Amino acid sequence: MAKIQTMSELIAYLLCTNYPDEIQSATVHAMHKIEACNVGGGQSSYLLIANTQEEAAQIEEEYNLSDNVPESDVCITTVGGMIWRERVFVFGDDGHGVIYYERVPLLDENDTETERNGTRQSGA
Repeated sequence: MAKIQTMSELIAYLLCTNYPDEIQSATVHAMHKIEACNVGGGQSSYLLIANTQEEAAQIEEEYNLSDNVPESDVCITTVGGMIWRERVFVFGDDGHGVIYYERVPLLDENDTETERNGTRQSGA
C-alpha cells in the first residue's frame, strides 16, 4: 500500500514501480489536486494506491471507506488490459480527503488466487 502526500514522493514511488502509462499519468494528475488541498494546512489529503486485495482491504478499513460515498468512481483500463479503479473521497468541508487507486484483479487472477489458497469449490 502506498500513502503519498507530495509530488516528489509520488515520482520517487513511480520510479520503483512498473505501472502502465495510464496509471502513472492519472496519479500525477491526481497529485496536483492533493497538493492543492494540502496548501492551506489543516487536515492532510493523500493519494492511496492498493496493488493487492489485501492492501485494498487495509485501506478500506483504515479510512472507513465503506461508510463514505465517493465523489467520483471511475475505472481505468490500460492498454495491457489491466483495470484500475479511481475513487475520490472528500471527508470534510475544507476539501481534505483521499484519491484512491485500486488494482482490480481480472477473473482469471481471482481463479488462480482461489486455487492457491485452496478455497476453490467445484460446481454442484
